[in-house]
Formats: sequence, structure tokens, C-alpha cells
Amino acid sequence: MHSLFFCMAACSIWRMSMFENLLEEEPHESFVECWKWLLYKVIMDTMVRMAALMWAAWRCRNLIIFENASPDAVQVAVGFWLCGRGCRSPCLIGGDEDAAADADVVVLVVGRRSDVLTSGCGCGCRWS
Repeated sequence: MHSLFFCMAACSIWRMSMFENLLEEEPHESFVECWKWLLYKVIMDTMVRMAALMWAAWRCRNLIIFENASPDAVQVAVGFWLCGRGCRSPCLIGGDEDAAADADVVVLVVGRRSDVLTSGCGCGCRWS
């Protein structure tokens, strides 16, 4: 649970995601309880998106612990988000997906507040 939701990297990812408020309600007793709660609470498309962000948090935690790296957790999450979408259909977090539907390069804005914007550009899948 800690690696996916509460470590420093995970907190950075969730704070900048559209799911921040949803996670305030999730049970913290066990991963199984959390997963059952999410399956009941959200639609499958949302679950897939959340799983991509959980995977990014896990990857960041491993980079920090095992490789002594300092990854930008939000940028890693953007990469996982794009890879989760197959890099074909642009996925804008906090943007107009239809406006970029045919784009080869997508500019992502991660965050819901105008004072906190992190942007990235994705045109291919890289596990970073």
C-alpha cells in the first residue's frame, strides 16, 4: 500500500491526478480491501488509468530504492499513462482529448489547478 499510495513519489503522482479526491475515501487496511473498493467504486476505464498510475508509483519507488535515482514521478506517470493507452489515442490529463485525437505528439497537462501545471510531451513508449 505504501509504495502505491503513500510514498513520496506516489503522493506526487496522486496529488497531480484527477483521482486525488477519490483516494481520500479508499480503505487503508489492506491492498485487497482497497482493490475491492476501487472495483466497486469506479468503472473499468478509470481502474485501468489508476492501475497505470500505481505502476508508475511502484517504478519510481524501485528507482529510488534500488538505483539511487531521483525520478520526476509525475513525468514517469505521464509515460505510463501514455503506454497504458497504447500511445495511439492521446490521453490528456486535464485536457481536451477530442482536440488532440489525431495528433502524433501530444502535450499533456497534469494537474487540475492553473497554478500547478506540469507538462510533458509524448510520442512513444519508454520505460523510464
